[in-house]
Amino acid sequence: MRDFFLKGNGLNRLNAHLGNNFPGLSHEQLKLCCQAYANIGTLKYIPHEPRNLHQLQKVFKVSKQFPFLEYVASNILYNAEAADGYGISQHSFLANFALRDWIELANLTKEYRMECHTSNASLIYILAEQNLPNLICIELESYQTIDIQGELYGFPSHAALANRNEVALRALLRPGIRHWPYSGEIVKEVSRLLEGHWNSINFLLRNGIEISSYKHQNLLAWAARKGHTEIVRLLLETGKVDVNSRDEDGRTPLLWAAQGHETIFRLLLETKKVDINWKDNFGRAALSYAASGGHEGIVKL
Repeated sequence: MRDFFLKGNGLNRLNAHLGNNFPGLSHEQLKLCCQAYANIGTLKYIPHEPRNLHQLQKVFKVSKQFPFLEYVASNILYNAEAADGYGISQHSFLANFALRDWIELANLTKEYRMECHTSNASLIYILAEQNLPNLICIELESYQTIDIQGELYGFPSHAALANRNEVALRALLRPGIRHWPYSGEIVKEVSRLLEGHWNSINFLLRNGIEISSYKHQNLLAWAARKGHTEIVRLLLETGKVDVNSRDEDGRTPLLWAAQGHETIFRLLLETKKVDINWKDNFGRAALSYAASGGHEGIVKL
């Protein structure tokens, strides 16, 4: 049977419209089935973030009535990712994706509260967490920055690092391209564009758990703080990092670089986007940090 349907092109004989893209069309159809199932109206019967026994019993009853809810929550984005990988564009799907409804549905399937997302979670964070690079590249077209704070790990990049999601991290850090002109080859194209940055990406992945613990500090600020010049270059090449992102103490990447990392300080200035006069929660600007540390080269800049 397998030989007939797959090797012998039997599927084409039975249904000619499948062409040579049976896997892609299958994932697309599964995605559409998930959408239809989620739209049955089940969300009307499911209380948001159930907190008492009565509500939990209601959730259990609805889950019994609609047994594929967990599959829908877990696989609709995966099927969209796979379909795009086979050349079936998901631009329209992402543009119309009912994120808030999906979050509410997905939270019901989580065993622990810490695994749940808030209603304000960004789609780019969820895609990074689930390791879906094709969808990340599409979604990034509508984002000014990848540094959207919130959720368990703080930033999409941190979620990718904490889960060791290498392909998601590459997608987030690919050099800035306004529009991806095609589907199906995105991951391969990202790999080509990042050829000169393998060492930096591997270093990030090896230290991902430690980096993700800085949940209030974006990746650029972390790299500036630690003096990782090549990682700073990589991040700036994306055109999608917030160069003025502030941590819990009000420090920006420039303020961290001012504490002894002259090359990084210069790179940040060259973006012409940094606020050179910004002061942290302690009233100190970049010049203050550079002067107190005796970093004359930075002071002169």
